[in-house]
Amino acid sequence: EGFNLNYAEITFYSVVDPYFELFAVCHLSEEHFHLEEAYWLTKKLPAGLQLKAGKFLSSFGRINELHTHYWDFADRPSVHQAMFGEEGLIEVGARITWVAPTEIYLLGGGELLMGANEASFGRTGFPLPQEKGSISSVKGPGLFVGYLESSVDIGDASVLVRLSGAHGTTRSEEDFSSGAPIGRAFAGSTTVLGGALTVKHTLDAIRYISFQSEYLWRHTDGTSYYNDFKQQVQQAAMDNRQSGWYEHAVMKFDLR
Repeated sequence: EGFNLNYAEITFYSVVDPYFELFAVCHLSEEHFHLEEAYWLTKKLPAGLQLKAGKFLSSFGRINELHTHYWDFADRPSVHQAMFGEEGLIEVGARITWVAPTEIYLLGGGELLMGANEASFGRTGFPLPQEKGSISSVKGPGLFVGYLESSVDIGDASVLVRLSGAHGTTRSEEDFSSGAPIGRAFAGSTTVLGGALTVKHTLDAIRYISFQSEYLWRHTDGTSYYNDFKQQVQQAAMDNRQSGWYEHAVMKFDLR
């Protein structure tokens, strides 16, 4: 209703020297100022290697590492939101990538992250009401992400394939420590696997048609805790599997 400032983004970029770059992205609104990304990136490591460290969007999948304004559609796909939350998989940690010295583009990468993402992972432990024990918090990095990407050209079409995997410790708790009858908690581990396919057919210097799809599969394994109506802690083994996908097509038919 009326005018408002919903969201703005400020980007900072600096070339430190011939070997390092610094990059930061901040969210700005009338109510808050939030640091989304802040990391350094190497420029001249040998053998096709590159290092990255700080807080950054993980390179899992195809769209997770892209900011909203780079997407072809305004909404985050439902499967991504279910697996990684509204802001995606954004973590503090380090990344290493390697580009193979081959005629066909081939990239491999790994990330060691803290694992604070609450949608699939989490780090914070919790006490067990009415008991003397507790579930400990995760010490040190708790999430590993790996991926392999390759691209080939077939005539005027480019085909990009990326396989990704993430495995980490999971801690979650909702109204459990207070002893509420509806309170639940979980301790265990989660694995997320994904495959992404992008095909882009160039019509001329301006026009193109592209198709993109991602499939994600999640396996959560561990122990679920809940409070019964007598405020006693109950526990049960949990072994859940979920999956989903999205796909979209885009045609650019004019310069604008």
